[in-house]
Amino acid sequence: EAEGKVIYTDLYEDAIYGRKVVTIAVKSGEDGNVLAFDIFPEDFQVTDHQITLPEGSSYFLCDRQGTLLYARTQLSVGREKVQEYLDGIIERMEKGNLSRQDSYIIDLDGKKRNVYYSIS
Repeated sequence: EAEGKVIYTDLYEDAIYGRKVVTIAVKSGEDGNVLAFDIFPEDFQVTDHQITLPEGSSYFLCDRQGTLLYARTQLSVGREKVQEYLDGIIERMEKGNLSRQDSYIIDLDGKKRNVYYSIS
């Protein structure tokens, strides 16, 4: 179905551990075998040398449903509040309200922010 491309699932509850998990998988060889890795969101790590963000910037990684998987931010609120914040941003993205270069949002600290995003 994925024609040999790497796929990843949305966040779901693992049947064995009862924990939220994302699976990354790819077909391996011609026999229909699959190589798959389960990754728990709390194990996502991005080190400073891998991503350089401008001062005061935030980085959010979400699944295709918009569920927060990883955040690198200076916002001083809990995960639930960040998810609500992202839900609003994603809604505006889906409506096309953030597609212009001069579009912006007001963050949870009341600061004007630009939004740059990629959807895969």
